[in-house]
Amino acid sequence: MSHRIQSLNIKNYRSIKELDIELQDFTPVVGQNNVGKSNILNAIHWFIKPTKLEAGDFNARGQAVEVTGVVTGVSEEILNAMSAIHKTKIEPYVSDGEITIKRSMVSPGAVGTAILEVLNPQSGAMDVNPAGIPNALKELFPEPLRVAAMSDATEDAAKNKTSTTLGKLIAKVADSIEIAEGTQLAQLFTDLGKILDPEGENRPAEFNSFDRDANAVISEFFPGVSLKINFPKPALSDLLKSGTVSIIEDGLPGKRKFEDMGHGAQRSIQMALLKLLAEKTSQAGNPNRCSLLLIDEPELYLHPQAIETIRIALKSLADSGYQIVFNTHSPFLIENEDMPYCNVVTKVSPAEGTKVCQRAADAVDTIIPNDNPEKHRILFELKNASQILFSNSVVLVEGNTERVLMPHLYRTFTGRSMIQDKVGLVCMDSCGSMHTAIEVLSMMGIKARAVVDLDYAYKGGVRAGVIEDDDTDRQAGITWFSANGATQSITVCEEGLPKRGTDGGAEGGYHRMSQDAANANAIDNLHGKLKGKGFFCWKIGSIERVLGLAQKNNALEFENFIDEVKQHGETHLAEEDEFRSFIDWVQT
Repeated sequence: MSHRIQSLNIKNYRSIKELDIELQDFTPVVGQNNVGKSNILNAIHWFIKPTKLEAGDFNARGQAVEVTGVVTGVSEEILNAMSAIHKTKIEPYVSDGEITIKRSMVSPGAVGTAILEVLNPQSGAMDVNPAGIPNALKELFPEPLRVAAMSDATEDAAKNKTSTTLGKLIAKVADSIEIAEGTQLAQLFTDLGKILDPEGENRPAEFNSFDRDANAVISEFFPGVSLKINFPKPALSDLLKSGTVSIIEDGLPGKRKFEDMGHGAQRSIQMALLKLLAEKTSQAGNPNRCSLLLIDEPELYLHPQAIETIRIALKSLADSGYQIVFNTHSPFLIENEDMPYCNVVTKVSPAEGTKVCQRAADAVDTIIPNDNPEKHRILFELKNASQILFSNSVVLVEGNTERVLMPHLYRTFTGRSMIQDKVGLVCMDSCGSMHTAIEVLSMMGIKARAVVDLDYAYKGGVRAGVIEDDDTDRQAGITWFSANGATQSITVCEEGLPKRGTDGGAEGGYHRMSQDAANANAIDNLHGKLKGKGFFCWKIGSIERVLGLAQKNNALEFENFIDEVKQHGETHLAEEDEFRSFIDWVQT
């Protein structure tokens, strides 16, 4: 990819009061319905190709709609590939490969009332409506391709316009025809010109007759003035403007109009043409032009296999001179590598307006600024959990027991699935990174909480800064282990806490400590402190103790447990009340 829009600031457009959004070559935009995702895409489209704005396009009357963008990658190579006049106009505004552009409209009106401003690197001020810049920008950014979710697919897939998929494909066909058949076409159009031109040697007698009849009447009103009917010699593109598509189905006679097909068939054909456009573009891409593809819900009406096909096609376009920005409700369109750069859109209330949360990659950079191994671990773990982008809240867990059994138990206790309640479940490699992951997800606008074993209150929580080292309730536990470790077959480490080698493992030591009624108050206090920081701690040691399981990773035991829960419900759990309190906490 050569140049692209790197970032945009959008003000006062529809549901948007003000927001900033960062763009990549391939940019997914996610969020719940009616938060303003399509408005962002429409604002990007207006930034490149301004159109008339109605009163409803202004979030607040009396204030201007403004879209300011930073375009990067405008290299010397890109500038040299432009026409000389356009290069001369735009080059003074490029600094270190960047150019900052602002479009605005003060009040509802025609496109001619839109104001273009460009940052002057020399003065640091915005030059208003500089001469020649609009056409230079058109050379950098051809007309965007906008595919709306609820738009007439016939318009995009079956009509030949410069702004439609079919139009862009036919333009590529026309280019190929002119290269392969240029000489023959030139002769054909020359012969046609001899017929259509007013002075053509083969001009039809009917045209001459029309001229004589018209001039006889005109001379009565305007003596000395005459006319000749004129038909400009067409180009190949003129002949192809009326191009459309007809649908032929195996086993059915005749042809069908595209608009007569069902929505699913229309969308499938539309996406198939986008895939073809990707293939044609990758074969003959122009690195000096960046075309924008702005698409709502590419997955609409498509089955999963077709969604994967269109994802690959969009990726191919992103590698071939297109900048792709799309909104989606499907995790199938977002690969692990794309998740850190995905934009999550929210709208708490109309008064606050549409907002874009910080991206995962930016949030991790903010929290862990240096090239710390933890940064890469957090990003890796979040990359493998793209479902969090489609959840209102996320529960972080650290073990297979939670990952496998929690969805079943959630349905048993609530009568609903976690997906129905938009609760995501993410399995982390360890509890050590949970606190950072909660911070990252919070900056992304996603409510995140974690489930931990009892040992976290004494060890992991201290390292994460969630529990103080000298916390009196924590120290009470350490005192208990010191006094009772030997008699309870608990081996302690230098900190005075259970370690491997303990009968039943370290978790077994914490469980035995929890069973002494003298520790109940301190454990309750630690449990409450952790809940206040977004952590739910199993008070009797681990989830396996709560469920009544003997082992952590026994697939057969998991399967038998699920069958028993289906038959007996929540009463099959060893500690039903503790798990119910967890469910209540998740739903709070």
